[in-house]
Amino acid sequence: MLIGMAFIASITKAQTFAENLLQRISVNFSLGIANYGGDLQQQKLTLSQAKLATGVGLSYALNSKFRLRGEYLFAKIGADDKFNRASLQARNLNFKANLFETSLSLQYDFFDIEDKKFTPYVYAGVAYFKASPYTTDENGNKVFLAGLGTEGQGAYSVKHISIPFGGGVQTMLTDIIGVSFEVGFRKTFTDYMDDVSGTYADYNTLPPSVAQIAFRGDEVNKDATYPAAGTIRGNSNNKDYYYFGLAKLHVNLGFLVKSKVGCPRNVL
Repeated sequence: MLIGMAFIASITKAQTFAENLLQRISVNFSLGIANYGGDLQQQKLTLSQAKLATGVGLSYALNSKFRLRGEYLFAKIGADDKFNRASLQARNLNFKANLFETSLSLQYDFFDIEDKKFTPYVYAGVAYFKASPYTTDENGNKVFLAGLGTEGQGAYSVKHISIPFGGGVQTMLTDIIGVSFEVGFRKTFTDYMDDVSGTYADYNTLPPSVAQIAFRGDEVNKDATYPAAGTIRGNSNNKDYYYFGLAKLHVNLGFLVKSKVGCPRNVL
């Protein structure tokens, strides 16, 4: 008899724990835009040349104000000198990249969303991302840039750490469904997201196919010649960065709980 009661009590305790856990977890789906800032995108923050971003994530409510966020985002980024100021259009460089990011961050809600049904929030954390820049040559062939050494720098990594931070607003539509809109920025520690950083390498040290990718001014001006070694190609003092504008749909996993008895209030 005692063994049976203990067994039932342990099952009840485990069920209560699982219910409490589900009440604190939300899954979210993101859709929006991504952009990058660097030597080929001179505007600090702009919708110009922005591209699609999607993602999925989980959040865990630590309490009424703090939550832990884990997120995976996929985006396309890129830029082209033809959209830059006239003095840079003659350089005629461009790149595209598929960006994959996994992040972990801490979010702070200014209001208790369960009480107010609405809250502004901010977040910050750490992220790991991969973005391999590529371009298209005169013949229409895709050329990946990281291994070419277009500035004589040799191959560089396309996998990096970034610091994500940002903010947004979130509201609850029902007890289990909410939406949010946020802007997030990513500080990176690389200047080669776009394959442009420092100066032109000596033409004679580069294979002809690489030299053609390193300087493409002759594609828009047949009289243009490869610049002298050491001529400025980019600004190595400023690291590249990227950012997102996202709309998110949140679904609290509390809807999986069959019994609400003894459970804490929903936390979206």
